[in-house]
Amino acid sequence: GCEIKQKGTILTKQRLIPSVPYGSPILVMDVKGLQNDTINPTILKRSKMRGVTTWLMTCVRNTDDLFDAFNSDADKILMPYHKVESEDNLHDILSVSDSAIPTIFVSEGIAQCIDGTSSVKEIVDYLREIGYTDIAVIDTDDSLSFDDWKRISSYGRIIPYSERFHSSVFEYLNMPDDLYLITPDP
Repeated sequence: GCEIKQKGTILTKQRLIPSVPYGSPILVMDVKGLQNDTINPTILKRSKMRGVTTWLMTCVRNTDDLFDAFNSDADKILMPYHKVESEDNLHDILSVSDSAIPTIFVSEGIAQCIDGTSSVKEIVDYLREIGYTDIAVIDTDDSLSFDDWKRISSYGRIIPYSERFHSSVFEYLNMPDDLYLITPDP
């Protein structure tokens, strides 16, 4: 089955992906790939829909992984920041594509990074400094307050995910109402 979320809210759980309005972006999470540090090249074959922009979140450690991820026909790739092998690889990935979006996972208010943990601000500042314009932040345990999200939004264009603050965060950051999240079961 799949969990379908809109703006962080579960819409449905089923085997077939429901119809999504024409032109709406969807985010497909490669759950198995994220767990196993691999890429499932057929993940979008099961979920590709006409008339939508497909974003894929999967494990990208280097440019080879990025090429594999784009072979899945995704329009954008969200890559967990802490899975990238090195800071040099972040530079290489950016030089190859501006459609790769680093994704910061936050737990207990602390961001997971390549070599441990850090503050969200430090990572966002670093990613902006090397040239990334879009950055996703996923609050895995709702440990960020609304004030934290307001501060984070001042760092530039941020794509948020928060279960607790999903409506207010999306409104505050002017996120589209039609962003769908699709997470196939592992």
